[in-house]
Amino acid sequence: MGRWVVAVYLWTVQFTVIICTYERPALLEGSLRSLAEPEPPPDDCRLLIVDNAGTPEVRAIAATYGADYVHEPSVGLSHARNRGAAESETEWLVYLDDDIQAPPGLLRRFGERIRATDCAAFGGQYTHWFATPPPAWLRRYYAGPRRPGTATVYGVLPAGQYLIGCIMAIRRGALARVGGFDPALGMSGDRIVRGEDDHVQDKLRHAGFPVYYDPGLTLRHLVQPYKYLLGNRLALSYAEGRASATITPLPHGSRWAFLLRAAARVTFVKLPKNLARLLLLRGYYWQNAYLDTVQKYAWILGRFTASR
Repeated sequence: MGRWVVAVYLWTVQFTVIICTYERPALLEGSLRSLAEPEPPPDDCRLLIVDNAGTPEVRAIAATYGADYVHEPSVGLSHARNRGAAESETEWLVYLDDDIQAPPGLLRRFGERIRATDCAAFGGQYTHWFATPPPAWLRRYYAGPRRPGTATVYGVLPAGQYLIGCIMAIRRGALARVGGFDPALGMSGDRIVRGEDDHVQDKLRHAGFPVYYDPGLTLRHLVQPYKYLLGNRLALSYAEGRASATITPLPHGSRWAFLLRAAARVTFVKLPKNLARLLLLRGYYWQNAYLDTVQKYAWILGRFTASR
């Protein structure tokens, strides 16, 4: 009887929704509520919470929404995502963040796409929401949706364009074949590290697995309050530069040439352009001119320091 129940479970469950979290129970609860209301998750999906902090509160929240729970003691988003894959037995894994607001039917749409596709990975786009009112200068960066591509129909995402990790589905076998997410990349507690999503997609492509974009998949993603601070935004750009050096290394012996060329481009092209925008463009604040220039330097410095 027990084996029969397990067999039926594996036959009906088509995909596992993996939500990784670290010390953010209130955000997690809101995300799960949006996935459960106004319609519950479809019968062919399993919810799995991977908790990097191992808190009883998160375990209780998972139980409230019918989600399975596992504690991954190795802190880091890539560790948590790999643990989620290891704990799953379904063919497909759907990765969502713990600070999203899902529209009605999002998981049903994922299930429909999974049943109709023969690709190895696909994902969608997102718009933004704010927990606290942002400063006026910040809204410029979140005025529209964030998309991995510009296509209006489902199809292959070209090389150099990447699915967004907060709304992404991957075949478990394909992910295992490329070695999963790199634990050296991805957020780790309060430490800012980037690039794990792009890196795993490059590995999938190199292994012959195309990546697809579905513009019909969409959700809302929180703009974290730490992004309201100029220094934190520069730290993100620096981390993205370091990640780019890991994913696409500079040719040997070219790091100084890269530094000089890239810095000159910012100094003599971007900086004058941003100063002109500050003087002439209404609604373009000094913070925008500062960030649109200095973030470029931060990215360049990150790529330079991470190169050998």
